[in-house]
Amino acid sequence: MKDINTLEGEIEDALMNLECKDDLEEAMKVYQSVETELLELKNSVPEKEYNRVLAYSLMRQANILRQIDRLPEAVETSERGLLAARESGDDLTLGRNLVDTCATNFVSGKIALGMEQVEEAKLLFEKGDSFDHKQGLGWYWILRADLANAGIVDGGPDEVIMSSTKAIDILLPIENWQGLIRAYEARASALKSLGKDDEAEGDGLEAERWKLVGKLAGE
Repeated sequence: MKDINTLEGEIEDALMNLECKDDLEEAMKVYQSVETELLELKNSVPEKEYNRVLAYSLMRQANILRQIDRLPEAVETSERGLLAARESGDDLTLGRNLVDTCATNFVSGKIALGMEQVEEAKLLFEKGDSFDHKQGLGWYWILRADLANAGIVDGGPDEVIMSSTKAIDILLPIENWQGLIRAYEARASALKSLGKDDEAEGDGLEAERWKLVGKLAGE
């Protein structure tokens, strides 16, 4: 029987080597297998650790379910993941699952609830200064830029630029290339809409540079 650290490692490997490379079907198989195997460990590991890794597995599953338009299943899976995250007692786990659940709620049209959850996540990410806390806070600002771009929060292009810049300032020192690609692309689009073509082009080049970094990291 695998131990809980091995199962958590399998989630990480599937995220980087399958999900991030758009092999969603195989990634889902891994996440579902981990959930099943976790059940076999439930009575032999600390409850909070069990819930922390379960929340991680469910968060990844919900993300894929949203991408393949299986929204009712995504809602149910996000809610189970959020419950497990709260029971884990781990701030980072809860923050991440709040962001996941708020994304599901936005897609479902539950905008007010989603906004409450994303702001709760921000407070949790601001509690620490670790790599993971910074990564979470950076992605909070990316989400804010996405929401402004979609008209869910006010501010239009100016809000997108402000939120994207905050994300870049946080994620650049830790070289989180996935987030930097998103942030530079969002800011470039907003700058272009304001007629700032030279600045937009510069951000577009930065996004391409970080895509290359990501490609090299995956080789």
